[in-house]
Amino acid sequence: FGNMTSTFLSFLPKLLGAALVLIVGYVVAKIVRDLLTLLLRRVKVDELQAKAGIAPSATTSSFSTIIANIVYVLIWIPIIIAALEILDINAISEPAIAMLNSILSMLPRLFVAAVLVIIGVYIAKMVGSLVSNLLSGIGINNLYGKLGMNKSAAAAKHTLSDIIGGIVKFIIGLLFVVEAINVIDLQILNSVGIAIIGYLPFFISAIIILGVGVFLGVWVEGLLTKYTSVSNITAMLAKCIIVFFAVFMTLNQLGISM
Repeated sequence: FGNMTSTFLSFLPKLLGAALVLIVGYVVAKIVRDLLTLLLRRVKVDELQAKAGIAPSATTSSFSTIIANIVYVLIWIPIIIAALEILDINAISEPAIAMLNSILSMLPRLFVAAVLVIIGVYIAKMVGSLVSNLLSGIGINNLYGKLGMNKSAAAAKHTLSDIIGGIVKFIIGLLFVVEAINVIDLQILNSVGIAIIGYLPFFISAIIILGVGVFLGVWVEGLLTKYTSVSNITAMLAKCIIVFFAVFMTLNQLGISM
């Protein structure tokens, strides 16, 4: 009993020290979180969220709250490490400290990855809009008229230049996301990123094949209807056959034809 009491009393200062570190850390982290939230709201960070079309709601937090909570968690990590070191319970502290140190060492990579994704989104939007405007300027949308699709509601809503611009935007954004995954340097995610990049050429060529097939089918249907005496059903059947073969060529290019 004497040995147990002595051991407990010798451990008590460590326990009190760890508790004091946690209490002070909680107060500091809470103050920093609240001040940061006010500061971000003053500099109107939440307006960027509204411009992006994801305004705060019952299910969505504001940017200022999200950033402040992330900083709050980041402050807690070294506090917990310090408390565990004070307790000096090797069976608990050593693996926990190793895990938390790994998280801290990963934070810079996560930050760089997040910056890459944000930059990639802006570049993708800019390049996608530029490609769409250039294609529209050279008259690529007139293909709808040549294919007899002027009266189509889909053609009015989604012009060919917008579709191609959207595909370009998607591909550029995807490349930046894959690069961000590589920066994080997690083996599983790296394998996924390599697989995505390797499959991307097949995906692009499949989209081109399908697009050419659809436009060719519509063009043939228009030619048959306008310059021959075949019925509308026969012209539509010719279009369906061309699109049918284009779909199977697309599936074959994607490697899922079976």
